[in-house]
Order: sequence, then C-alpha cells, then structure tokens
Amino acid sequence: MTVYGQRQHSGKPSRRRHGRRTPLLEQEADYSVTSTAHDATRCSTPRRPDSSPSFDAAISSLTSKQRAHLRSLAHPLKPLVHVGKDGVTESTVRAAGEAFNTRELLKVRVLDAAPLDAGETARKLLDQIENAVLVQVIGHVFVLYRPFPDTPDIRLPA
Repeated sequence: MTVYGQRQHSGKPSRRRHGRRTPLLEQEADYSVTSTAHDATRCSTPRRPDSSPSFDAAISSLTSKQRAHLRSLAHPLKPLVHVGKDGVTESTVRAAGEAFNTRELLKVRVLDAAPLDAGETARKLLDQIENAVLVQVIGHVFVLYRPFPDTPDIRLPA
C-alpha cells in the first residue's frame, strides 16, 4: 500500500479524487498505448438499425435548432400513448390522433413486449398520421410533433 498524506490507498491505479491526484504504484505506472480488437469495434460502429433514409428524412425536415427547442419542450411531458405487444394498431393510431387534437407535442412509449423497437414503431405511426414529424427517439420513448393547422401554439425558431 502507498501512503499519501493520512490516507492509505490500495494497489489499484488511482484516479482523481476530490481534485487531488493520488500516486500510482511503481509497477503499475508503465502503461503502453496499444490498439485492441475492442477499440476497433468501438470506433467503427455500424449505423443504428433505425437510421434508414425515411427515418432520417422524418427527422431532417426540422432544423437542429427547431428540434432542440421541441426536445426542451417535450422533456417534462409524460408519455400519453403506449405501444404494447400488438404493436401499432388502429386503436394506437386513433389514440395518437385524439392526443394531437389537444396538443402539438406527443410523447409515445414503446413497451418491452412490443414487436418493433422505438424507431420502427415511430416510422409506422408516422405513416398513418398526417403532417406529423419525428422529433427524437431515446430508448423506448419517441416524441412526435404536429402543429395545429390554424394557429400553432408552439413557435419554432427560424
């Protein structure tokens, strides 16, 4: 063990703790930078399965500032529509359409038992809802935006 001040440290390589750098043991101080197979797989990750041209087009119809603004507005919202083991059904589309009658932003949760992941579910739902745009997909949750036709409540940045 190495004694540093009044504290004793184990033989593990140390990290910064509370703004102080603690010493490394002499036998562990020699680290060589080598490339491993793990680093190669981490750096060359394949495209996400939900990154198809139609998926990218649904997101790219908004500018990055507009998406950021909508994401910030959607953050405190609770998911109103839940997609279950049956996937996107007629009742799911009807529930999303009714939710868009009273609001412009809609958060949808895809349950674990659903047959498709969140990106594919968002695509299927967007195909059946007119003028809706995908804002973001995070994990099992995605956010859709559809402005009111007459007077939109949400003003998007230019």
